Amino acid sequence: MESNKLDPWFVTGLTDAEGCFMIPIWKNSNKTKYNVGLSFQIELHLKDLDLLKNIKTFFKDKGNITFTKSYVKYRIRSSKDVLDVLIPHFDKHPMQTDKQADYLLFKSAALKIIKGEHLSLKGLQDIINIRATINWGLSNNLKIVFPESVPVERPRVVKQNLVPMWFSGFVTGDGSFSKGQNLVFSVKQHMRDGDLIESFKEEFKCGYVTSFKNVKTFRVSGLIQISKVIIPFFDMYPVQGQKLIQYNNWKKQVEKKKSFISMW
Repeated sequence: MESNKLDPWFVTGLTDAEGCFMIPIWKNSNKTKYNVGLSFQIELHLKDLDLLKNIKTFFKDKGNITFTKSYVKYRIRSSKDVLDVLIPHFDKHPMQTDKQADYLLFKSAALKIIKGEHLSLKGLQDIINIRATINWGLSNNLKIVFPESVPVERPRVVKQNLVPMWFSGFVTGDGSFSKGQNLVFSVKQHMRDGDLIESFKEEFKCGYVTSFKNVKTFRVSGLIQISKVIIPFFDMYPVQGQKLIQYNNWKKQVEKKKSFISMW
């Protein structure tokens, strides 16, 4: 797949798994005493740098890529870039996890910032109220500084029909192809997206769902189900980056095990 030809639904699926929408707030010297910003990011292991570069190309080369010891992070922080590339994409290709609610809140704050509403005390408070609902909410410091904050209602995420390339992107981020004695394909998510995980079992007509603490996992482990359902799916809708290497190695082991069984 060429770097500028990533499927839009793949990008959304990967964002569902590894993306984050944030509204950073920090002190300044103007009359509101606080600045408000926007930040969208996708963070992957350093080995997936090429994939992250492809994501940057997909978003018209906006934003920048930064590095840590083992991870690489792609960010878009310009309000104009948010308006020009992010909002059109995610409006047309919505996410399927609870992260969609964060996006809708992020978008509502972005539209206020673009209009300059954050420059007034009332507008700033409106955005603080949005920030109080997104991700982990307000920090303790912001709760003290803005004691009258009232979190806005969190948008309800409507379940969509499963889009194959969305699932490929999602698995690229949160899926696993486990080798060893028991060959297993799995994808997991926080319990708040448990209904989505349960839906995979219905979509693929195979596998099972397990729950542990705050995580639900969809698993497929039977050799017949893997051979007839999972492998044909990912051959047609491939994962990307390091996950593709993992998948190809896993597929070889599946074929090897099938050959061994057929000998008997």
